[in-house]
Amino acid sequence: MNKLEIPELAIGVAAQNHNPTVLNADFLAYNRIVPETWVPNEDRLSTPVLSQVAYEEQGVSIVSQPDKVHFTRRNGDLRDSSEPDLAGVAISYVNALPHVEYTAMAANVEGHVVVPEGIEAARREIVERYLATGAWHGFGDGIEEAVVTLAYDLDPATLRLSISPALFVAAGADEAAREVPVIRYSAHFQEDVAGEGREARLADLVGKLGRWREWLDVYLELVEGKLLGARV
Repeated sequence: MNKLEIPELAIGVAAQNHNPTVLNADFLAYNRIVPETWVPNEDRLSTPVLSQVAYEEQGVSIVSQPDKVHFTRRNGDLRDSSEPDLAGVAISYVNALPHVEYTAMAANVEGHVVVPEGIEAARREIVERYLATGAWHGFGDGIEEAVVTLAYDLDPATLRLSISPALFVAAGADEAAREVPVIRYSAHFQEDVAGEGREARLADLVGKLGRWREWLDVYLELVEGKLLGARV
C-alpha cells in the first residue's frame, strides 16, 4: 500500500454557556489568538447559535457554538510541518475566555492511504484486510463495502478509529480539485477536563491541548505500526 498521509487535524473543546458571538476576526487578532498577518475570509458568520472565521491561506477555520468550539487545520501533512500551530490557537482562545466552563477536549486526526486502482479496490482492500473470513462473505452477492470501527480505552482518554473507503478531494496550488480514492483512517480522541475550580480546570485543559501530539504518536503507532501491516 501507499504511505499514510495526514492532511487534517481538528481540535474540539466542549464548554458550557459559551457565547458564539464572541468569535470574530477582530477578537482573534486583538487577543493575539492568531497572528496579525493572517487575513480572514470574507464569508464570515456570526449568529447566537453559530459563528465561524476561516483563514484560507493558512488552512485554518474556527467554529463556535454554545456548547463547543472547533479548530480545524487543513494545510498539508501534519508530519511535514508544525505550522500553523493549531493547538497554540486553541490554547490562546481558551485563555482569552477563562470564565467559560470547559468540560472536555477532543482531537480528530484524519489520515488516509491512496488507492490508485480506484474506489472499488479500496472497498475490497478493507473487506479482505480487516474482516475475518467466514460465511458472511458469501451472503447474497458478497460484501460490497465495510466500515470498521475500533474503540480503545487509553485511560484517561478514549479513542475511536474508523476505517472506511472514501473519495478525498485534493488540489495543488496550480490544479483543479480532483477526487482521489483512499482508505480513510479517522481517529477521535477524547478526554474530560479535570480539576477543582475554574482556574484548575483551565490549567488542566491547557496542559492537555499542549500535549495533543502524544495522541498523534498513538495514532501513528496504531495505524502505521499495526493496521497497515495487518493481514487476517
